[in-house]
Amino acid sequence: MYATLIQGGPALIMENGQSTTTKLGLPPLTPNQAEALQKMASLTMGLGDALSPLQSVAAQRQRALAIMCRVYVGSIYYELGEDTIRQAFAPFGPIKSIDMSWDSVTMKHKGFAFVEYEMPEAAQLALEQMNSVVLGGRNIKVGRPSNIGQAQPIIDQLAEEARAFNRIYVASVHPDLSDDDIKSVFEAFGKIKSCMLAREPTTGRHKGYGFIEYEKAQSAQDAVASMNLFDLGGQYLRVGKAVTPPMPLLTPTTSGGLPTAAAMAAAVATAKITAQVTQEAPPPRDETQEHALRSVVHAVLKFFCTACMCMCTEAVVCSISRSKVERRWRKTHLNVHLLHLKDLLASFNNAIRDARAAYFSHLVTKSRGNPKVLFNTISDIVTPALPAAPISSNESCENVLSFLLVKIDNIRMNFSHSAPVISISTPSRLIILDTFSPVSLPELVKLVNSVKASSCSLDIVPASLFKNVFQSIDPSVLTLINSSLASGIVPVYFKNAAILPLLKKPQLDPSLWSSYRPISKLPLIAKLLEKVVAKQLMAALDKHGICDKFQSSFRRFHSTETALLRVSSDILMSNDAGKCSVLLMLDLTSAFDTVDHHILLERLKHSVGASGTALHLFSSYLHHRSFFVVVSDFRSSSTSLTCGVPQGSVLGPLLFLIYLLPLQHIMGSFEEISYHCYADDIQSYFSFKLQLLNDCLDSIKCWMAANFLQLNEGKTEVLVCAPDRFVSQIVKALGPLSLCVNPLSGI
Repeated sequence: MYATLIQGGPALIMENGQSTTTKLGLPPLTPNQAEALQKMASLTMGLGDALSPLQSVAAQRQRALAIMCRVYVGSIYYELGEDTIRQAFAPFGPIKSIDMSWDSVTMKHKGFAFVEYEMPEAAQLALEQMNSVVLGGRNIKVGRPSNIGQAQPIIDQLAEEARAFNRIYVASVHPDLSDDDIKSVFEAFGKIKSCMLAREPTTGRHKGYGFIEYEKAQSAQDAVASMNLFDLGGQYLRVGKAVTPPMPLLTPTTSGGLPTAAAMAAAVATAKITAQVTQEAPPPRDETQEHALRSVVHAVLKFFCTACMCMCTEAVVCSISRSKVERRWRKTHLNVHLLHLKDLLASFNNAIRDARAAYFSHLVTKSRGNPKVLFNTISDIVTPALPAAPISSNESCENVLSFLLVKIDNIRMNFSHSAPVISISTPSRLIILDTFSPVSLPELVKLVNSVKASSCSLDIVPASLFKNVFQSIDPSVLTLINSSLASGIVPVYFKNAAILPLLKKPQLDPSLWSSYRPISKLPLIAKLLEKVVAKQLMAALDKHGICDKFQSSFRRFHSTETALLRVSSDILMSNDAGKCSVLLMLDLTSAFDTVDHHILLERLKHSVGASGTALHLFSSYLHHRSFFVVVSDFRSSSTSLTCGVPQGSVLGPLLFLIYLLPLQHIMGSFEEISYHCYADDIQSYFSFKLQLLNDCLDSIKCWMAANFLQLNEGKTEVLVCAPDRFVSQIVKALGPLSLCVNPLSGI
């Protein structure tokens, strides 16, 4: 069909030989329309003939589903409006629209309306539970639309297919409950095959309804009988049998494997990126194709939530029994039922408390021997998640973007081009890295399995889906990455970042943009390329001993612990020798954001020994970068980035360490001063000529200014490690640094 349209022939030929375009008086296709159809033909090559009957079936089912989603509501009291109807029918599921018939003369409704839900199951529950309910003093009548007979054969077919899945529909789910919370409650009736709440594709929040599929039909029947109108979290659940199969628009197919649509979407998205590998300028954005890909992917996407920590079998049983006794007591108001309810409530609270204790104990036990995981676990338990910026419009995102750009520009403008240049004697490096070795398929598979399944708004295919279908698209991804390594060109798509502003500390003022830390979110496939490059770069640095041995960040077998141990050990040993020590702690302002690209490339060339294709790849990685600010559904425009390295990337932190390499020679020139670094945090300490500290600090400041790095004076701290009787004398001798002395100084 596409070929016929593109060639200018008739789309459809009628029995009399007349084309539909002639019959309807349609104009011929324009060149733009023909080009669009050509693109669609390339995406559906070989599928055109097979899709025609499927489209016909899908259209019939779509009409039947639309009818099934509607219910008729009659005998409505004249004073009741649309808001009252919505409030009464909303617990059964999300409502798409309410169509009330109004009298043009009296300007009052005619006593009936049509309620359209998003899901047929919601309409079925409303039909079963709202008919003859008293609303506004009248018994309302709830039924099906009069045109349901047209679709009855399709509806019967859908119901027959639905019976094979043992699915139930659950609505009026509390917003704070997760998939696992619902699963832990309903698995008391039998083994569950799947439990999934419907979610918003952008925010990830569930819509208040979902589906549960049991292995046995009896389990589904028991769950419907027991859990309908069950009070869970302060909301009464609405539970009923599913009246449609999981994919109602498709005819039944054999189970197993990933849906073809998902694999196709992932492959097409990968091919779209591959086409950019030889381009240095960003191609025009095909929003229509991207929207089509996202709509296909979201149709088969599953969302998962973290495990419930406070629900167990005993708690579920107590909750069910408590609700039954509570309903009985509300009917009888007998004291014996009230006492029974109090006993069950106490048992339920005890079960929840024990479950929480067991959950936390399990987390700590599981993390034993892994300090990083243990720290993150405890931090997640005792520290609330830092909120994102309170942004409610695209204009607010633009304001954040402007603030970030102005902040970086101001920092760079503060540096004088006539600043004194520190002469540093650095060893000349031979060429140690001129090309990158191609990655093998087993290595790539290992990398994909090791990355976190976290997505950003730039991922057309979500990370979880990408990992699931990787075995189907791994040749394309492998070719893409190896082509980039061989050519020294990073695709433009890889160099666009989504900035998420997060509050630095809970006590900071959330109304100030300076209280937020910009976190860069990059596409998953870009992280894979960066991991490959970072691994080979780090291997070359370690082999030739280029890394600063007193830099503990972003390096294997180095951490904040090793930095703290080394600094503490040196100061304690100095004190044991009867010497006094001064610890100077420095911090930088927006260190990653002000890195100069030209200086970084020179450092890669002369201090590291990169050349050829490898150096060209680093140059391609740094240039033509862009970013935009995104919070929830709001985003700013995209702007170019002329300096800095992305802090949320894999390769950015490693490049920043290379940018700081000359610091080791500056600090090392002061023999009596020791130092240790962790990323942009620098600790220098000495025992004990005070003038050396000021001289060292002046040298650091000069070098920082020449390299567009700014010390954060507000975070500079001095700790005097000396007997109390000497502290005051040492503080006076520090000069300007005396204002930064920590009040805890002294031993």
